[in-house]
Amino acid sequence: MLASCVSALSPAKGDTFSREDDEELAKRRAHDALISLGCNEDEIDYYCAIFRTVRSLALPEIPRALPRAFPTVCKMAHPRTLVLDLDETLLHAEDEFDKNPTPENTAAYVLRPGLFRFLDSVSKLYELVVFTASTEEHAGPLVKAIESKRKYFSCVLYRSSCVFTNGYYVKDLRILRSVRDLKNVVAVDDSLISFAFNLDNGIAVSPFEGDKDDKELDFLGRYLLELAASASLRATNSVRLRMRAVRRMIEVLIA
Repeated sequence: MLASCVSALSPAKGDTFSREDDEELAKRRAHDALISLGCNEDEIDYYCAIFRTVRSLALPEIPRALPRAFPTVCKMAHPRTLVLDLDETLLHAEDEFDKNPTPENTAAYVLRPGLFRFLDSVSKLYELVVFTASTEEHAGPLVKAIESKRKYFSCVLYRSSCVFTNGYYVKDLRILRSVRDLKNVVAVDDSLISFAFNLDNGIAVSPFEGDKDDKELDFLGRYLLELAASASLRATNSVRLRMRAVRRMIEVLIA
């Protein structure tokens, strides 16, 4: 599919255009390639807005230091690490939660439907890590609420482990590379900007805002079970979700 997108942007031999025509033709071909990838007009507009923002983000040369609490060895027989966002991915917390940030304040947060079924399933095949752009004061009690009956997560990374750039907290997965092979790491988040530096590792999900009929974790769970059979999670995820191809087309549109 990526090869067809690349060829769609390359004028056929013998074609000659003015600079204006050439740029306009490239944009039309990029748009058509995105449609062929399954994007609709709203999604194309969304990606254009996202990648305009991504252009403004700066990746530091040296990633942040990993907290000492992070386990140096993955205890899974086949080391695979699933990095999970918290807010709007695993649960939704109201603003009122921060006035009384405790696991018992259940009126101020709601867990995404199917959460425990999802965690029970994927934890058999993946080491689970929470990586949130929230503070420990906010996220810590919510993680405790999820783990009230069983420990799922080998570690939790908070806002202090993110890269702050141009007003955004971005999760630079290079923070893990001293202890994990990034080819066997995938990250799930409701914000594409969160994994903007690691598109091949990223899995974007729709934000959860409390819908009791939400089915996203069921779809995600099935995808992750299939992905676990891959020799390289990153390579297979990149091919399946085609984010690198999407970004290439979008860069043409927003040039």
